[in-house]
Amino acid sequence: MERRVAARPMASRIWHTCAEWAEAGWLAARGRGMADPVVELSAINRTDPGRVVIAVVERAWLANKLAPVCQSAAAYLRATPSGRPFSVVILTPSGVDIDHQPAPEGRSVGDRPRSGGGDCHEN
Repeated sequence: MERRVAARPMASRIWHTCAEWAEAGWLAARGRGMADPVVELSAINRTDPGRVVIAVVERAWLANKLAPVCQSAAAYLRATPSGRPFSVVILTPSGVDIDHQPAPEGRSVGDRPRSGGGDCHEN
């Protein structure tokens, strides 16, 4: 089910810029009792392409939000691999990029692992 999507180059730059914020947000959400948090990094404003909005939401809520526009991304988000509860969804004008990673506790921020998502693009 893993695939590379068109969002990849931009998504990679966004990840390197926002990784620590994403991890901190995920850890804070877990600390507040959120059952299954997902980090959403949204960079879809074409007039301000450098702006990234970071949100932490419940996995089911975000999967339901993605489903009408990209069924494959929603399915990939729902299919969390065992031992990889830290999911990051990067939304760009060119597509959706989703990574499932190990929980960030006790590890340093590094390169993103392989990703998946869906072949969903804005027309």
